[in-house]
Amino acid sequence: VSVLKRNQFCGTVGGPVTIPRVVSGKDRFFFFFGYQGQRQSALQTTSETTVFTPAELRGDFSKSADGAPDPDVVSFLLQNPFYQPSPALASQGIIDPAKFGSVATNYIKAGLVPTSPTGSLISQGSAKANNDEYTGKFDLLITDSDRLSLTLGYHKSTTLNPFAYANVSGFPDQTIASQSFGNFVYTKTFSPTLLNEFRFTAQRNNNFQQAPAAKLPTASQLGIGITPDNPTGPPSIDLLGSGLSLGFSPNGPTALIDNTYTWSDTLSWTKGPHTIKGGFWFTPYQNNTVYDFYVNGDFYFYGSGGSNYLNNDKAAFLFSLPDEFLQFGQAPSNIRT
Repeated sequence: VSVLKRNQFCGTVGGPVTIPRVVSGKDRFFFFFGYQGQRQSALQTTSETTVFTPAELRGDFSKSADGAPDPDVVSFLLQNPFYQPSPALASQGIIDPAKFGSVATNYIKAGLVPTSPTGSLISQGSAKANNDEYTGKFDLLITDSDRLSLTLGYHKSTTLNPFAYANVSGFPDQTIASQSFGNFVYTKTFSPTLLNEFRFTAQRNNNFQQAPAAKLPTASQLGIGITPDNPTGPPSIDLLGSGLSLGFSPNGPTALIDNTYTWSDTLSWTKGPHTIKGGFWFTPYQNNTVYDFYVNGDFYFYGSGGSNYLNNDKAAFLFSLPDEFLQFGQAPSNIRT
């Protein structure tokens, strides 16, 4: 049963600002501040997922085919006695644990491979979505002809996804996104018909998305001879025949940062029924993204989907015999306009 808990709250305050012997806020200086926030948690539940039984994780597939030995494992062991020198045990689909691949052994020792006595598992995890938003505004009437206005804004959201990629517990991902905004305006009134407005605006997006929210061993710590540009966790494991996926989201961690600045100045002149405006506008933009896509790598075991080795992807994992490996490097950008 999914459980949703959400708390939302907000508040505002505003009024004149008085600085003794400097300014009287009654007619000249005003402020406004607002805040709103959210704290949300929701229990997420996966669909039923095929996993190892405790016996299978020890190499025993003697009861994996409706209580009988798995025929694909038996056939492979009889043809490849290196993995089980005993014909009697090979005919029962029992792998010699000493012949497990070192990578699979390290995954198992690290507790990265779930098991269930029934061979299937339904996992649950808490998803979170928290937000904080601040808004501030200041208005200062220096003289009857000079007005300053400053608006500031900040928004931050933190989301936690327990099943961004894996369909079992243990591989949560987190995204932290923040947006900052500032707007400064100086308005000068020369006469009832002539007015000038100068405006400066700055915006910044700072997103760190799909970052691992748990500390897990990296490829080198698991004995895997790859060199990720940014090792943040174990290479993902996909057993395509069984439908089991282990690992963090391949779409991160990605650091997305962009800045936008705007300078503008507008002079307005009104003559009778006509208004003439002129001025300038300048907007530079910066993008500083470092996109990580499958940076930790992903091992695929096809199993019954067309494996090059054997049709049991669980056994292929224990042998450390993947059908495919996928990995990309970091993709930084440095865009300026």
